[in-house]
Amino acid sequence: MRALAFATTSLLALASASTLAHAGESNEVGYLGFARAMRAGSADAITGDMLAGVSLEYGRALDLGVGDRIQIWLDAQADFGTASGTMFGTMDTKLASATLLGGVRVRYLPLSLVAVGIRVDVGAHHESLDLDAGSTALSDGAWGAAAMAAASLDVYAYRSKRFAIGLRFEVAYTKTQAVELTMHRDGGDDGTIKLPVMDTSFGHLDTSGPSFVGGLIGQF
Repeated sequence: MRALAFATTSLLALASASTLAHAGESNEVGYLGFARAMRAGSADAITGDMLAGVSLEYGRALDLGVGDRIQIWLDAQADFGTASGTMFGTMDTKLASATLLGGVRVRYLPLSLVAVGIRVDVGAHHESLDLDAGSTALSDGAWGAAAMAAASLDVYAYRSKRFAIGLRFEVAYTKTQAVELTMHRDGGDDGTIKLPVMDTSFGHLDTSGPSFVGGLIGQF
């Protein structure tokens, strides 16, 4: 968490020390879909599916005078995804994941309607796991640190000094801190008192993996 706090402080210092661009295309919003292949054994134990969902992005360009074709952006991103499966052939599983990230993106425009970029983000993630065996339901959730590195290709359908719209395709790798889950039984509404001895340790859940992202971006 010290690394996360240091990275966040560094980004704020960069933003305050730099002049934000006032021309058109200094803001960017994105609505994209993503699919992450979770490679860890703990994730494979609960689902064979990819973690899939929606990625919401916002970026702000910095006017650092690095050239007409090179752009540097501060970006923020929120990913919300789910995956489901079965354990032991009888227990249904559902994973809900939220990842909140912020960082820096560097973009290069070889053509007026094409841009390539790289970015590095740090932040936090929350994993929520539900297990349902029919007569017994268990659940838990936890927060951990997260980091992402990505390479992107932007293809614009229209681009002017005031407005641009296009598609973004991105390959990324997300590293998440493994979170420890203790599954709590759902006592329902029958007045049953849940005791600590009824809890079951799941161990650590790691949702790290490579992902593909694609969707719509707009700049103004």
